[in-house]
Amino acid sequence: MNIRPVREEDVKDLMRLEDGSIEHPWEEEELAKLAQDPNKSGFAAEEGGRVTGYIGFSYILDEAEIGNVVVDKEYRRRGIGEALIEAAKGYLREQGIARVYLEVAEDNDAAKNLYSKAGFTSFNIRKDYYGKGRNAILMVCEI
Repeated sequence: MNIRPVREEDVKDLMRLEDGSIEHPWEEEELAKLAQDPNKSGFAAEEGGRVTGYIGFSYILDEAEIGNVVVDKEYRRRGIGEALIEAAKGYLREQGIARVYLEVAEDNDAAKNLYSKAGFTSFNIRKDYYGKGRNAILMVCEI
């Protein structure tokens, strides 16, 4: 597995990963910003020349927010998500970021376990964030 910064030519692959995996996928323009915007970035996981996962995040001052972590359904449970999070945390630490935030669906046990394993802790709930009766858990990681 190779973890590398997201490039503009990755956008179609990132859209493919989101299709069917993300309830509210990012628009193509938002994905392109991961390679263009100075306050956004991302990493892609590659295996055999195929993009198998990605993480997208934004940052300003000393805080960051992870927007998406997506791994191809065929490549899950192989450590790709964890490697992407660790790459992002390392990069953000180099940028002077002190803490990283994210939100995760209350019923997404796999993601909650991944984030907890990566050092994130829950600190609040956003009621109905993902629709009526679908709460988000807010998590933070000090880096």
